[in-house]
Amino acid sequence: MSQLRRGRRAPPPSANLWSTRVGSVVGLLLWLSLETTPTLASEASPGAPRLLISGVYLHGFLPGVPNADTAVRLVNLDPDHPALLTDYGLSDAFTPRKRRKSDEGKDPLLADDAWSLDEPEPAKPSRGRPKSDRVIRFPDGAVIPPGGEIWVAATGTGFGEVFGEAPDFEANATDPKVPDMVPADGFLWLNEGYGTVALVDRRGYAIDFVAWQGPKQNAFGDEAFDDVPWKGGPVALKENTPFGWTGRVLGRARDEQGKVLADTDRATDWPVGFSAMALGTLPTHRVELAGQSSFVARPIKGVRAKVVATSAPDNNFAALIAAVDSAKRELRVRVYEFTNPKIADALIRAKKRGVRVLLFLEGSPVGGLSDQSRWLATRMSKAGIPIHYLATPKGSPMAPRYRYDHSKYVLVDDRLAIIGTENYGRTGVPVNPTFGNRGWMIHVEHPDFVRQLREVWDHDYRPGKVRDLIAIDDRPDDAYGMPYRDPSFVPSEKIPTGLYPRPEKPTKVDDVMDLELVLAPDTSLNESSAIIGMIKRAKTSLILEQNSVLPFWGKKKKADPNDKGGDKGRESDRERDRDEADEVRPASLPLQAVIAAARRGVSVRVLLDGTWYNAENVDERDNDNTVQLLNDLRLNEGLDVSAKVINLESTHLDKIHSKGVIVDDREVFVGSINWSENSFLGNREVGVVVTHPKVAGYYADLFRRDWSQSRLYASTLASAANVHAEPNAESRVLGKRQANTKVDVVDERWATKGELAWVEVALGIGQTGFVQASHLGVPEVTAFEAQYLIGREAIVTARVVGVRVSEKVLKVSFADEERPPFTAAIFAKDLAAFKAAGIDPATSFAGKTLRMRGRVKVYKVPEIILNRPGQVEILP
Repeated sequence: MSQLRRGRRAPPPSANLWSTRVGSVVGLLLWLSLETTPTLASEASPGAPRLLISGVYLHGFLPGVPNADTAVRLVNLDPDHPALLTDYGLSDAFTPRKRRKSDEGKDPLLADDAWSLDEPEPAKPSRGRPKSDRVIRFPDGAVIPPGGEIWVAATGTGFGEVFGEAPDFEANATDPKVPDMVPADGFLWLNEGYGTVALVDRRGYAIDFVAWQGPKQNAFGDEAFDDVPWKGGPVALKENTPFGWTGRVLGRARDEQGKVLADTDRATDWPVGFSAMALGTLPTHRVELAGQSSFVARPIKGVRAKVVATSAPDNNFAALIAAVDSAKRELRVRVYEFTNPKIADALIRAKKRGVRVLLFLEGSPVGGLSDQSRWLATRMSKAGIPIHYLATPKGSPMAPRYRYDHSKYVLVDDRLAIIGTENYGRTGVPVNPTFGNRGWMIHVEHPDFVRQLREVWDHDYRPGKVRDLIAIDDRPDDAYGMPYRDPSFVPSEKIPTGLYPRPEKPTKVDDVMDLELVLAPDTSLNESSAIIGMIKRAKTSLILEQNSVLPFWGKKKKADPNDKGGDKGRESDRERDRDEADEVRPASLPLQAVIAAARRGVSVRVLLDGTWYNAENVDERDNDNTVQLLNDLRLNEGLDVSAKVINLESTHLDKIHSKGVIVDDREVFVGSINWSENSFLGNREVGVVVTHPKVAGYYADLFRRDWSQSRLYASTLASAANVHAEPNAESRVLGKRQANTKVDVVDERWATKGELAWVEVALGIGQTGFVQASHLGVPEVTAFEAQYLIGREAIVTARVVGVRVSEKVLKVSFADEERPPFTAAIFAKDLAAFKAAGIDPATSFAGKTLRMRGRVKVYKVPEIILNRPGQVEILP
């Protein structure tokens, strides 16, 4: 052994380096010194295995050093031949370690036991990194099938507990059914702070290599990667993504068929954060969590299928119940929230007539399980329906495979798939069609499509095999049934009603079409299929009707502690926040596709939900910000883009809950994916792209209905005006409106010089036309509609719900006591003028309806500052 040094000496002909154990980085460097140039996969001789490291599960849930569930994944790039692994192993020897004082002056290559494997040291419990670097090799005869992948885990039992299936090999002998690595007495040291994994061959050459480090680490020196196939710095485990590294796989970039991309031996092969990524950087985008599925896009082209297009509040309840009642053998129901008693009744009826009913729900929806859902779940469970929740037991170190199970689908007899945007609640699937959400739900009957969705169910729903399925039970303290969180809760079977006019009928199609199942996180951010692929195919028109479209992804910016607010900054707060966001944040990936479509000449129309939490002025990244971003494209670049937050008052909808995309009135996406980073990358979401003009046309007509009924403001015409088909005086005249006629404005078109040129006005349900803006009088709005006129003169009519007096200002709130959409302010210096006119705002305004005129500004919410009594009228 004394002859072995760091020089490039060849070993004796009979030397077998598998009979050695590398005790340090120096030992492995000896292996790498045996030839002048390392043998890389791309340089291997014909017929040699083409192997790469494809994933590192570097920080698991289970205890241990390393964690008992950590693992490394390898891929065989050869699609035609198996890869024999007998000559290969894995090593962590290139991971830097702190030098111990006891090792000073010692050469690990000269230690008597540095290379022997005959009598391995017994594993000793350790709280930190093991004393020796690890090299573990595959047992004789081990192979990876053609084009296949394998997992090498720290322990087979730990890996199986987290992933729901056994690994291919384990480094510690815990599962007799899993082959052991050699030696079977310890795994590689993996840590999210920093680390490396090398795939090495019998001669000691690094065939493939990956290095990483966290944002607060500086573990690798300038020469750290001189002897391995790696260029540049390590993979940076960024902080700007909402996904941490516990339970997450560091994986290679892949194409849409799941094949790893060409290896460049750089950190860019290992994408870690997509919050600020540009479209076109990768063919698909994925955050991979332990135990998740890895389905690929399998579009079904030119097949005859039966489709029923339905919607809420119009008709989706009747269609869903009819489908449930048609089940003869089996119903598999998967939904985020379930609170509609009538749907529960239908499932219980099915159970009583002998249908097998399975119910799969989210165990921790935002805000927690409601008492209404607990009541219904207990009722269905007592009727004999098995109910499982995506959740992990209280106190468990593990998290579910998906952030939320947000999907909403039903499989009927493995014959029919029903996919929607709506939870099974009383507004999502309303019994009475006069009130509810704008929601979309589609029934698809085609055997190949239904088979694909059944595969998703079978992967995710494996009671007793996966860690995150918990069954409801009859215990009095069951977390998913009784007791109620609110002891005073009374179950409700009330059927809400409203003013939604003329509900639409479903559209039924039995024809040739294209179908594509879209899954998050598996395929949802593919760039040539799924939603982005649809948008890229748009030639003439693109429609979005969405619950939530965030303008950018990533973590929220921290609040400025020096920003104390105040009246001085009221008018510019919103613009300042938007400018700061635009300056540092690119648009989200799907929104980048929308912008690219507009820039290539596609007409873009976007209608987003207006519920308070989706359109807060104080939040820089919700729907109103996205609307502003898109409309700025029209103003600044002259693009054919129109976007707005829906007026729920004038449309008589509870909210927009659809997540719909329509391309060229020919393709439509219906599914559960909100346009947030977590929906695309963290949740289990399910949707479908249907390519057929009649199906797409049904949802396009719904959009045009909602667009025409979503008023920005009303205005009385100051003079007679022609109504044109386009915002162009030469376009066809649709009719004429006389002076003093009130019109509902649903969109605005500004001239390049900054003046309002045309307005789009409602002509009826689903119909609009254009009027020259010069004919308009002063805009007239409700409290909610004031948001559409920031910075402009308006007349606001609204009911007072609160008056608050402070030393400096009297604040009047309108329409909603808890979250007023509009306020008025009278400063202390102006109160005397009101009192001199016989008006004491502190007492005269309470409970009254006021008609106010002034410039709409923003201070947390839209407001008008009342300086003089003439600005306000108290209505009878």
